[in-house]
Amino acid sequence: MFEWFKAFNTRTYKKEPSQYLIGEFHMVDVLKKSGVRDAVSDSNVGADFYDALDERVKELISRAEDRAQDNGRKTLKSRDV
Repeated sequence: MFEWFKAFNTRTYKKEPSQYLIGEFHMVDVLKKSGVRDAVSDSNVGADFYDALDERVKELISRAEDRAQDNGRKTLKSRDV
């Protein structure tokens, strides 16, 4: 089932992707560090900032998903944020 995933990420993952699940999220970053750095204009970004921001984004996604399901939808829309 995950053959394409294994082939694409052979150096990154040593286990099956399902073994990396925590709750509903994979143990991967939602945001790319380079994208965060590009969004910051005049400041440096500390290493702990990425983790904190990633957790907040995961919480936001989870709440949006709950709201969409409560409204009988499977598609997340901007109004769910």
